[in-house]
Amino acid sequence: MSLLRDVSLLDPRLRYELIQRIGAGTYGDVYKARDTQTAELAAIKIIKLDPGKNPTPHTPRITAPVVST
Repeated sequence: MSLLRDVSLLDPRLRYELIQRIGAGTYGDVYKARDTQTAELAAIKIIKLDPGKNPTPHTPRITAPVVST
């Protein structure tokens, strides 16, 4: 199994329950989250976009590294 799963540009809050913010930076916030379909824990980075800008193919994709328990 790959350590990274592509979650695409969809809002990760549609599939993941955000449990706790674990980090923040210039480009976004990182949350500890639980996959509502598999109950696996993951780290989700939500990228901050400028207001009014649409995501483009050059926008980084959101990835969810699997966190071992």
